[in-house]
Amino acid sequence: MRNILIILSFLVLFVSCSNTNTANNSNVTISTNEDGSIVFEQKDIVYNIEYKPNVVYANKDNTDLTLQIMIPRSLFVDTNAKYPLIVYIQGSAWRKQDVYKNLVALGDFARRGYVVAIVEYRPSDTAVFPAQIEDTRDAIKFMIENADKYNADTNNVFVWGDSSGGHTALFTAIPLNDNDNTIPNINAIISYYPPTDLLEMRNDPLGSTTGDAESPEGILIGRKNVYDYPEEAKRISPYYEISKAANLPPIFLAHGTGDKLVPFNQSKILADKLKEENRVYEFYAVKDADHSDWQFWTRDMFDLVENFINKYKK
Repeated sequence: MRNILIILSFLVLFVSCSNTNTANNSNVTISTNEDGSIVFEQKDIVYNIEYKPNVVYANKDNTDLTLQIMIPRSLFVDTNAKYPLIVYIQGSAWRKQDVYKNLVALGDFARRGYVVAIVEYRPSDTAVFPAQIEDTRDAIKFMIENADKYNADTNNVFVWGDSSGGHTALFTAIPLNDNDNTIPNINAIISYYPPTDLLEMRNDPLGSTTGDAESPEGILIGRKNVYDYPEEAKRISPYYEISKAANLPPIFLAHGTGDKLVPFNQSKILADKLKEENRVYEFYAVKDADHSDWQFWTRDMFDLVENFINKYKK
């Protein structure tokens, strides 16, 4: 099984082009001919984006739940072409999400040739756990059932989330009960800086949560202090529940070592559990990065995510 821990240190480089014959990134090669002319070669298509805002995938508690959908488009590709699907869950401390927050950043993946669907779920102050998981699974089901309409390849479904969204992403593959038949077929999961053991959050020196009834995790279980209800806290913690997943897909974890909201150790202990159980995962420790810091949204990090995705495409 593949178990990887990599510490990333992102540097900003300023490069002078004088006396340089070639320059490369993942998609572009620039070279200089002997006559001084510059040759620009692009290896892959960079797509335009068709954006479909506020697509209703369900109505629950008299409220429409929507998706922000981005579809790759190109004059040079059949309009009926199918693309791998990324379902993204925006972090929000399980409260009402700003589903537009990372719309531009995630557009990079649509331009790379992925259908991207950003999920809105019911917030925890109106619907406690596992409502968020149920809604996300319903959103995945909607995208699969409407795959032709949105050009999604149903054989290649990836779930990605950050913070509380990373927690939700993990739970899309974890059974909620002994007879859970709603788990979708997922190729792999990408989870940025997720809370994984809600009983350990306040014990970390960098942690900032109290676990009381009005904390994000307290609200998630119905405005209860998680330390007064440890069994409920464990039930909503991937660290304790992930062993129940018989067919756990590969997991990509990335967490900043300087995270002051969700401590780095939250991903570390989950990675240790995955290693112990011989699960497939990759764990990236982003040196000195804080919660949702800029390093997670760079081209370099997105290249790592895409390389991971490519390993598990069918």
